[in-house]
Amino acid sequence: MSFKTYIKNIEDKTGKTAEEFQKLAEEKGFTNNGALVAKAQK
Repeated sequence: MSFKTYIKNIEDKTGKTAEEFQKLAEEKGFTNNGALVAKAQK
C-alpha cells in the first residue's frame, strides 16, 4: 500500500483530512513548529 493510499483510507474511515489532523494536533499541543512531538503511550 502506498502512503497516498494509506492517507486516503484514513480519510475515508474518519472523514478527516490530513490537514484537519495536523490542526487538531496543534490545538492539543502535540506539535512544535509544525513537527509532531507527542510520543505514543505504551
